[in-house]
Amino acid sequence: AGGPVLSETNVATKIVERKVTAKERKAKALEARTQKEAGHLLPDVLNKGFEMQLRKVATQGVVRLFNAVKEYRDKQGGDDDDEISKLPLKKRKRAQEAMEQKRFDAILKHTGHKKTR
Repeated sequence: AGGPVLSETNVATKIVERKVTAKERKAKALEARTQKEAGHLLPDVLNKGFEMQLRKVATQGVVRLFNAVKEYRDKQGGDDDDEISKLPLKKRKRAQEAMEQKRFDAILKHTGHKKTR
């Protein structure tokens, strides 16, 4: 028993196995991260105008969506509620969801035609 105490047990082999599996997991995580970031590019200084245009379009889309949501919430309820209340309970939920979706789509389309600054 002149060697180290750890060599007489399985502890040393388990430590080596853990290190190997940790390296494998780290390599897999690095590979997954590189695949995830494959389509990402840092903005180029030479394309600043294009980047500003993209930002403007994105901002207009978000503003349009928020305005549609606000308008939808303001107009919540309506004349069609009487028809829905006469339906059986099982059909009422589906009809109400469909009507709300139609209302929201109409509002979203309507807000898209307004002039933006």
